[in-house]
Amino acid sequence: ILSNTMLLNAILSLIMTIITPPSLKEGDKIAIVSPSGAVNAEYIHKAVPVLREQGWEPTVGEHAYDHHDSYAGTAEVRYDDLRKALLDPDIKAIMCSRGGYGAVHILQQLDSLPLRDNPKWLIGFSDISALHSFMSSLGIASLHASMCKHLAEFGADDPDNITLFNILRGSLP
Repeated sequence: ILSNTMLLNAILSLIMTIITPPSLKEGDKIAIVSPSGAVNAEYIHKAVPVLREQGWEPTVGEHAYDHHDSYAGTAEVRYDDLRKALLDPDIKAIMCSRGGYGAVHILQQLDSLPLRDNPKWLIGFSDISALHSFMSSLGIASLHASMCKHLAEFGADDPDNITLFNILRGSLP
């Protein structure tokens, strides 16, 4: 038996138009943020030139390298970096540095943001799936795809990374 809320969400999902964020162009900015677990800084450092090679301008969130217990900073600073990237009209995509655990701590705060007004690609997997679920509930497509570690370790010629780059450029599989 469905609750009233579950039924309403099911109906809304049937009538809501799915928004595919715009394709990235040369010079577009990609924010790297850490909404979950603490990241090895080397992965971000090595991912930046891979994104730059693609013609994009990576920007690293102010707190992307933070550590607070096993998290990439407190919930407040993780949310702040993600919020800034989501609302900045110059940012065209957001790559999460890693998954781990912690994205669920900031989901509720995202609820009040006008994300359909300026949709952008959210990229990641693992714990980032919580953010994908949230974006899906808003009718915004997102990408379960490579994060900084994969870019750093395998580079631009890796098949998974090539697929990600093609999707960001507008070539949907």
